[in-house]
Amino acid sequence: GITTILVTHDQNEAMEVADSLAVLHDGAVQQAGSPASIYDRPENEFVRSFIGPTTVFRGTTVRPHQLRVRKRGSGEEAVVTDVVQLGFEVRLSLMSPDGSECWVQASRYDEDISELKVGDDVFLNLRTEIITGGGNVDQLGAAVNRPSVQDA
Repeated sequence: GITTILVTHDQNEAMEVADSLAVLHDGAVQQAGSPASIYDRPENEFVRSFIGPTTVFRGTTVRPHQLRVRKRGSGEEAVVTDVVQLGFEVRLSLMSPDGSECWVQASRYDEDISELKVGDDVFLNLRTEIITGGGNVDQLGAAVNRPSVQDA
């Protein structure tokens, strides 16, 4: 076979064509591996924010699809500040009582999402079932990042 090295700043292109990726920052390899492993299990905050969308929940950077919004229940209280429907996807902007903001990416087919409107009170939790390897889940349910490559 032939090995080809492609240098790009286009994350979509890299994720689509590569069998293996290396994410560099300031001349140092931050993480290397398959596109799926880099996206699902980023080894540091730079990789997490460089590859794919992020938001902040409880002071920790997470993927917006890792958050669950419920009309009733328990969790972080928030108010819906914006609702954008993009086909099957719904993007919710939320504000906590302390003024912190985050956004959630969900399916419009989720019954707790489909009827939400600006001004609704909701409860926000981390979907611990989809946190894999890139962070352990502490007793609060917040993602805890593994040490970076540079710290090892």
